Amino acid sequence: MAWTELTRAQHKRKTKRYPSDLTDAEWTIMEPLLPGRNRLGRPRKVKLRRVWNAIPYLAASGCAWSLLPKGFPPVSTVRYYFYRWRDDGLLVEINRGCCHVNSRSQKVVLPMVHQAALAANFHASNASSRW
Repeated sequence: MAWTELTRAQHKRKTKRYPSDLTDAEWTIMEPLLPGRNRLGRPRKVKLRRVWNAIPYLAASGCAWSLLPKGFPPVSTVRYYFYRWRDDGLLVEINRGCCHVNSRSQKVVLPMVHQAALAANFHASNASSRW
């Protein structure tokens, strides 16, 4: 892709964030795919966008769960949502949706989550902490 004035403006980051974070255009596609608030229990305090941004960061950087930077929600929160979304099949559905959007529009590309890489990363970081 050639960098033109139009593409530079489209991909410009207005705040200091990580490269793996979603842009506003990507979030408008992603937000409806994530589960809404639960009627039972206490209200959610964490923003799902911040949780989602942590998951591609872990996948892209290859860091251990325990090395997640402070700018993201707590590791336990990110891990909880990751496993919940993985077990519910939501990550597979999101990956399918991303491929569908990508093939249609060629404009918005969402970061894909490679579940095996994150699972291996999690097990490797836990194995070293057990001994």
